[in-house]
Amino acid sequence: RSAPACARPAARVPARHRSGPELGSSSPLCKLPACAGSLKGDEKSGAQTFLDHCFRALVHDGVSEAGATFEFRVGKKPGSAPLELLKGEAARTAGGKKFADLLWPERVLIEMKSRGAKLERHYDQAFEYWQLIVPNRPRYVILCNFDEFWIYDFNQQLFDPVEPAFLRDLAASA
Repeated sequence: RSAPACARPAARVPARHRSGPELGSSSPLCKLPACAGSLKGDEKSGAQTFLDHCFRALVHDGVSEAGATFEFRVGKKPGSAPLELLKGEAARTAGGKKFADLLWPERVLIEMKSRGAKLERHYDQAFEYWQLIVPNRPRYVILCNFDEFWIYDFNQQLFDPVEPAFLRDLAASA
């Protein structure tokens, strides 16, 4: 079986020629709902493909090229309840690990959930990860289930997203 259409690289406009999101029906943002629909909507198998296409739709060359990291390790400190942020070899120590789905330092932490997941059930996990990212804590946290984006700015308000957005609405407004 071939890869979903959104898993294949899209043609890109060279970075020096970009000034903002491409608009119109051929815009990568307009294609995101089809991309999301072609994926199983499973957090483990589709999140990285989906997020990479989100970055590309927002006029970046991709997640890695923008300086973001998939599966950023957050580990439990051995013998204690608090968590500490661990990266690289240090993350292999005993005590367990947790993984933030995407971290773009100083910009955004994204926690993906499976399609249809109730995002309010995952607020505590996202907030906990955000608290532990020091230095370079991101301004925004996004909870996403492939169809909804709940955008938080914990510097403005803690418990409610400052902007809930639906994928279908983002694409329609492009």
